[in-house]
Amino acid sequence: MKTLIKIIIILITSVSLNAQTTTAIITYKKAKIKKTFTDDKKEKLGKDKLKRFAAVEEETDKAANNLSFSLSYSNNHATFKVNDFMETPNNSYIKLALLPYGNGEYYNSPTERIKLMDSFGELFMIYYPKNEPEWTLQKETKKIGKYTAYKAIIKEKVKSEKGFIYYNITAWYTPEINIQYGPIGYSGLPGLILELQKNNIIYYTTNIELNPKKIVKINKPTKGKKITEEEYNDMALNAMSRYKKIRG
Repeated sequence: MKTLIKIIIILITSVSLNAQTTTAIITYKKAKIKKTFTDDKKEKLGKDKLKRFAAVEEETDKAANNLSFSLSYSNNHATFKVNDFMETPNNSYIKLALLPYGNGEYYNSPTERIKLMDSFGELFMIYYPKNEPEWTLQKETKKIGKYTAYKAIIKEKVKSEKGFIYYNITAWYTPEINIQYGPIGYSGLPGLILELQKNNIIYYTTNIELNPKKIVKINKPTKGKKITEEEYNDMALNAMSRYKKIRG
């Protein structure tokens, strides 16, 4: 309770200090916490497969260093997407480096969370449920740049081939910036999300521009087939199942 009261006091203070923050551009980078294809997978995959997969993973991780993402904010609306990049023979893994979570464009407002996604040969507007799980605020704090960041966690339930699985998501947010959004569409905390870890992937801030000189315009997606997150996940699972059958 004391931690929550302290956060509320900081939030009230920061809102008054940052009351004129109506637009912002926050830049993020993406990284992997740990390798997926390590020696402990050798028995399951075999030596040759492990070597090939590990090589692809290494190249993909290198390509991820060339990616950056922007959270654009204006008057309580936001978009999050990858910044423009050039695909060349020397960074042919860069599109693969977007996965998971980094492809598509996320739109947030106080009442909606939408992901614009081009897949299966069609453009989709994926609507997330309004009754999403609530964050659990933690006591831990740390300094990220010049800001004091607070920890929050959430568990996300996702349907998979083997039934439902849970994703552990950890956010570090600062009430010193009164923007309640963050990477890949996550929101609902009393301040800007400076770091977000989902499973093995972390997004972290590299630059924060509050009230930049250039105009920040947020456009809500209007083109694409409207579909719920659950419907899209079912479509992806069915496509994966058909692919496996074809491969035998």
